[in-house]
Amino acid sequence: MEITSRTALRWAAAAWLGTGIYFPLQLVVARAWPRPYSFIANTISDLGVTACDVPSTARGVEALVCSPLHDVMNGGFIAFGMMTIAGAALLARGLRGSRLNAVAIGCIVIVGTGGVLVGLAPSNVSPELHKAAALMRVPGVLAMGLMGLSLRQQRPRLATFSFGAAAASIVGMAWFASPASAGWAGAAERLALDPFTIWAMAMGVGLASQPTRGVED
Repeated sequence: MEITSRTALRWAAAAWLGTGIYFPLQLVVARAWPRPYSFIANTISDLGVTACDVPSTARGVEALVCSPLHDVMNGGFIAFGMMTIAGAALLARGLRGSRLNAVAIGCIVIVGTGGVLVGLAPSNVSPELHKAAALMRVPGVLAMGLMGLSLRQQRPRLATFSFGAAAASIVGMAWFASPASAGWAGAAERLALDPFTIWAMAMGVGLASQPTRGVED
């Protein structure tokens, strides 16, 4: 992996670190619920539901959903998606092209696009589009794996982290899709999706700190 622009990588790091706002926003929105929100049982999508007293999207949850700060959460989904896409574009600018990097960056753009669509199409408003958008997070596993392969020589620790994050995400996706997630949908979904966000933040910092010679500052 050859770096061509430190400046682009610094901005990519800023964009991907910004995706971390996704985590505290969930805490803020969940605290506003009139009924207790469960990070174990409720899905992340429940936080963006725009009406009260509608069924949860989580398997095994009978309590009706009401999220007064749904606009905040949906805005957070959109911001996550846009910053993910921006980081990918900047990463493409900051790295010399290779097939592995190109495919990985394309997958990351798909993930970001899915995040934007999830925020624009809450589960109770456009359920089919919302589900399709959520499935656009799946290519994130491939992105992490491919970037791990690309990094294995120069940044072995970051490569190992990439492989571990991809593996954790696969386990979470399998769990979330299985009947075993009943009552645990929130935990399963977070295991499926959160490794990508954490990986993107770590990736941005790791690449921005990569020693470079003879490149744009």
